[in-house]
Amino acid sequence: MTEIQARIQSPGDLLRKLLSEKKWTQEDLAGIINRSRQSVSDIISGRSGITPETAISLAAAFGNKPMDWWLLEGEYRITQLEPSTTEIGKRSTILDIAPIRDMQKRGWLSQGASLNETEQELKMFFGTDDLDSDFNIPISYHRNLKQPQLNKSEKAWTMRAINLAKMLPVPAYQEAKLESLQKALRNTAAKSLTNLVGTFI
Repeated sequence: MTEIQARIQSPGDLLRKLLSEKKWTQEDLAGIINRSRQSVSDIISGRSGITPETAISLAAAFGNKPMDWWLLEGEYRITQLEPSTTEIGKRSTILDIAPIRDMQKRGWLSQGASLNETEQELKMFFGTDDLDSDFNIPISYHRNLKQPQLNKSEKAWTMRAINLAKMLPVPAYQEAKLESLQKALRNTAAKSLTNLVGTFI
């Protein structure tokens, strides 16, 4: 790529700049490359793309390489498609994170939701603001060396259990009460054992 091209956004931009430098009109160029003035205008406006034949003709007219025009055309056309490729990338990321269809069938996620709505629901489900990061699931688990991490289905089921647990009307854990609870549990176990023995006497 030439120094000029580094500052150019599209083939039309480059063509407009080169015409200005040579003080040519669009009609002058049309006559040189044996095309209509409208076809030159369409390239400058971006309505028409650069074909291999056009790239060869423009390179001959301006003294650069056909590949310069061809690569610039490809880069420009790709930038026009970036929004849709971003959507594809987002869908791919979301499907890698969780078993979306299974979660929708079970009612954990809305069916028929848009991509953005599903993304927001997943963030709420997993309790994270960033689905791209390796978000933490607050549990302790043991795995073998072959599968050291939870797979996406296991992550979904784990978070479902955590989310359901949060809905249960139980008091928050208090370590200060642990000792008294242990004593109460021992007493309950002892009484149960005494009652059990009594049934056999």
